[in-house]
Amino acid sequence: MRLGLQLPSFTYPGGTPEIRARLTDISQAAESAGLDSLWVMDHLFQLPEDTGLGGPEEPMLEAYATLGFLAGATSRLRLGALVGCAPSFASRRCSSRPQLRWTCSPAVA
Repeated sequence: MRLGLQLPSFTYPGGTPEIRARLTDISQAAESAGLDSLWVMDHLFQLPEDTGLGGPEEPMLEAYATLGFLAGATSRLRLGALVGCAPSFASRRCSSRPQLRWTCSPAVA
């Protein structure tokens, strides 16, 4: 069985200035714990407040830039975007690190 981690929110104690350090800590801890993959969401807008995972004032990172950052912080984890926004793929910049995987949800593919 392979286990992965999905990051549903980028809101951390210390606010926006702490995002980079927190993502590094989380991704390296996931890798050290033996997890297989790490996933970030690709939404054009922040999740609604009633989900408990967002709101219009909370940070929302662009998925593929975040994956590029995570690729630099890890060496083994498989990285992916949880549901991609197909119309904007052409304008995305991605790292060529082999651990990045282009993945589409079956509902979107």
